[in-house]
Amino acid sequence: MRSIKETNDDLNIKLIKEFKKLKFIMEKSSENEEEDIFRWRFSKFEKPYKIYDSWQKKREDTPQILLWFVFSSIFYYVTLLEKFDEFSEKYIGWLRQKDTKSRFVIFFIFTAFLAWIMIPDSGKESYPVDEKNIGHSIDHSIIADKDYTIINEEETWKNQKRAQNDVPNTYDFVDQKKNLEALNEAFKMMRDAAKENIKETIVAKNLPFPPEFHEILADYVINSGKNSDLREFKTGLPAVFMKKRGDFERIIGTPLSNQVFRDLSENIFPARIPEAIAEISEYFNQNDYYILREGIPDDYVPKHIVVRKKDSYAQEISSEPNQTIKINSFFIQTGKIINSAALKAEILHTKDKLNMSDFTAHGFEIVAEVGSWTMKDSIFYNAETTEYNKIEATNQAPKSERKISRGERVISSGAVITKDDIEVFKVMQEQSENISGESFFLGNFLFIAAFISIVFLVFTRSIGKFRYRNKDMLLMTCLMITALLLLRYAMPRIQEIAYDNKAVYYFFPLPFFVAAVRVLINTETACFFLFLLSAALSMLFPENYFIPVFYLFGSLLFMYIIFHVESSSQIMWQTFKFSIVSMGLALTIGMIDSSLNHSGLNVFAAILCAFGSAMLSGGLLTITIPLFESTLDYVTNIKYVSYSTMSNELIKQMSVYANGTYQHSLTVASLVEVAARELGLNPLKCKVMAYFHDIGKLERPEYFTENQRDRKNAHDNYRPTMSARIITNHVKYGLELAKKYHLGEEIESAIVEHHGTTLVGYFYKKAKELDPNASEAEFKYAGPSPRSKETALLMIADSCEAAVRSMDKKTENGIKTRVQEIIAGKIRENQFVNCNITTKDLQTIEDSLVNTFSGIYHGRVKYPQDKAKEVSPVAAAEVPEQEYK
Repeated sequence: MRSIKETNDDLNIKLIKEFKKLKFIMEKSSENEEEDIFRWRFSKFEKPYKIYDSWQKKREDTPQILLWFVFSSIFYYVTLLEKFDEFSEKYIGWLRQKDTKSRFVIFFIFTAFLAWIMIPDSGKESYPVDEKNIGHSIDHSIIADKDYTIINEEETWKNQKRAQNDVPNTYDFVDQKKNLEALNEAFKMMRDAAKENIKETIVAKNLPFPPEFHEILADYVINSGKNSDLREFKTGLPAVFMKKRGDFERIIGTPLSNQVFRDLSENIFPARIPEAIAEISEYFNQNDYYILREGIPDDYVPKHIVVRKKDSYAQEISSEPNQTIKINSFFIQTGKIINSAALKAEILHTKDKLNMSDFTAHGFEIVAEVGSWTMKDSIFYNAETTEYNKIEATNQAPKSERKISRGERVISSGAVITKDDIEVFKVMQEQSENISGESFFLGNFLFIAAFISIVFLVFTRSIGKFRYRNKDMLLMTCLMITALLLLRYAMPRIQEIAYDNKAVYYFFPLPFFVAAVRVLINTETACFFLFLLSAALSMLFPENYFIPVFYLFGSLLFMYIIFHVESSSQIMWQTFKFSIVSMGLALTIGMIDSSLNHSGLNVFAAILCAFGSAMLSGGLLTITIPLFESTLDYVTNIKYVSYSTMSNELIKQMSVYANGTYQHSLTVASLVEVAARELGLNPLKCKVMAYFHDIGKLERPEYFTENQRDRKNAHDNYRPTMSARIITNHVKYGLELAKKYHLGEEIESAIVEHHGTTLVGYFYKKAKELDPNASEAEFKYAGPSPRSKETALLMIADSCEAAVRSMDKKTENGIKTRVQEIIAGKIRENQFVNCNITTKDLQTIEDSLVNTFSGIYHGRVKYPQDKAKEVSPVAAAEVPEQEYK
């Protein structure tokens, strides 16, 4: 069955044959008549009328209604073809634009889709939490959209209570240094009072001692025993002590019993007692005995407490294993806590341990009695810290819970709902974000819109090769939507078939989507696409970043491997190599991916899935590349290869009807291919651009010098303006052919830009001879000037090939000079202002062209001829003389 395109082409051919019978009037002076040479492309609407007229003459007996039906059918058929061509042309034009409005629409649709697909299932539907559903079957599977924790509240409360009871009380240690200093001060105060009283007594008795001996005598009296003959000097001391008792008790911070005070008074408050109490206090500290007069509460459960010290000799002492102790804190058994009832007894026990032999039993009894009254609490209860530790223990208490992982099947379709299921659904409903689907959508939309806008702005401002034409945005949007739909909805179904094995996520052919952008556009745009896709994957798999990491590295590697593939077989071979590396990557990541439960079988399944993902990506790429090329006006290296063969219709026509142009194009292709490789451009693309850059000359090949074999110049009969119009219009016709044969945007650019806005100098000079006021604008190509390095290279190579071919003697220096002149001329004419070509690039082009020309027009050694033998003219012509060395 013939296609619409083939039928349309047949009609065009018939129309051309008919209208070429018309004779064009070219010699008239009217300016409009200069257009007659191109008037053969008439409207296709004239053909149905001609068919109708011919049928009326030949088939007069045909019923009028039948003729009308046939004519109407043909008319509407041709109209449909015309409309289709018009739509196709507008569609391709739209694809190639950088239309802000269209880009905004695509951006809005894509962002809205992402915002919708990122809404969790809990935001789209409610769980069946009503107990009326018990016993009924569910009509759809429920898969956890995130990790859920189902907690047994009763068991958890018991665990928390036990944890609270096990928390020891925290006490802060207080050094007894200040208390001991106060005790020493109080005793000294009392002894000083005694000294003063004794000295007053000595003065009163008029004893024959000089005043300087009164202090010594007073000390002697104080240190003498109570049965000493000097007791007459002590008769006034009890009254003095009673007078000072209030100050004494205030300094030591506690009242004393009358008996204790009396014993101290009789012994005149000896300094040895505070010293002994200080030694006892130090002994308690070193042996982890702590004074707490109120004691440990009776309902206290733990067998130890926590004492926090701020001094440098804090140590860790634990009565239980595996205890974590805070810095400067340590456990103390409750048996080492001394309350007020046991304090005196504990002090008495220290006599032998401290070797206090200088005390009599009664004397040490006094020490113990004084110590039991004066020694303060060495630890104080820290309620705030204890309560905080209890709260921490409550929070850290093990919970009786059931884990539901993201992606886990909670209930399968068709299963009967049980009471336990209802409880699970209730908890899932509670743990789900209490946000409506609309709020989710709006929040996601704003966040994604801001994120994409920032990334897009960075790429457009920082990366010159980043492409964002309408077709690029449309391609990336379609690929992204397809990938995310499959990941969001298809992969969970595949996982269900695979018995909930999450290794199936390694089977997704995500590298295909990134590689498609790479092959159809370029690496920079593919990186932009991969960046957005990785961000979307991170949002789809927030608890498992191994899947996004696997596909990120895999996609980058696949992009590198398929760099500049030129055939489907190359794609599959490179894909096979990629699959081997992908298996190794899956093994590495699978060993640490917790979602695979560290199971060897699951890891092996992930490796097989990674192999399948790679091969599937290559297969999809091979199948879909032609589809994308035909629907989105892309041209890849694979298509460039098909363009460069003799099977291409235009190449055939050019080799037959414009052989000189064909040979010229082959030479230019050789020149640009070598130079493109040195410039880091795509040599295949540049070569094919060179093949087709002059296809417009097929319209009138005889008007171009390279095709004038008989050396008759077809321009001899035309005015210079007409000749210039014929010459420049080969660009216009070439563009029409490129569009008709769908050669692609790059080749179309090569056709319209390879002459830029240069001047047709030969005919301009002739016109100036005829009319000094001739306008230069009429002899210039319409342009535009080159907008890429590829077309700039083609412009230089095209001009240089023609110039060098016209040289009489093609010496190396002459070629180099001519190439330099042409490049300099293009620069003077501002032909490179719209492309990012540099001086270094121009120098590289110059060197490459000179080297290639030298190879094409290399000299040959003149072979000596045997005078005895005749040499045919043909054979002699095949051995040209050496032109340069």
